[in-house]
Amino acid sequence: MEMAEATAIRMPVEKVAPDTIRLERTLDAPVATVWRYLVEGELRGQWFAGGSDARADGDLDLVFDHDNLSSDDVPYPAEYASHKGAVNHEKVVRLEPERVLAFTFGEGRNGVATFELLPEGERTRLVLTHSGIQSPTGDLDFGS
Repeated sequence: MEMAEATAIRMPVEKVAPDTIRLERTLDAPVATVWRYLVEGELRGQWFAGGSDARADGDLDLVFDHDNLSSDDVPYPAEYASHKGAVNHEKVVRLEPERVLAFTFGEGRNGVATFELLPEGERTRLVLTHSGIQSPTGDLDFGS
């Protein structure tokens, strides 16, 4: 089953502090489904980066393959081709089943990405806050 696109959009991405961005989306899927797409590597690979499953206080490998995220109609930028198969070794810093997942990003060099899930009937409000961004290009690397 594929997760439906976001249906309620505030701003694409809000900059809430010099090193922090936040986005909020309402998804047409129940919390249990959205949670699986966050923590199960195979499902996460359909929308972001595959790799290992997220486990409380555990290591998390993110494997990037933009071929899985694009179609021939909408190809990814050519400069992303060099990222194919790139692996980031992250740490899960917070895991509250079907509620919160937080892990380091950029192998700890770029802060923490925190996903919060809030049930809204059969839908889910997802709030992503990425804090501690240290990239030389700032939030431009992460806002998309």
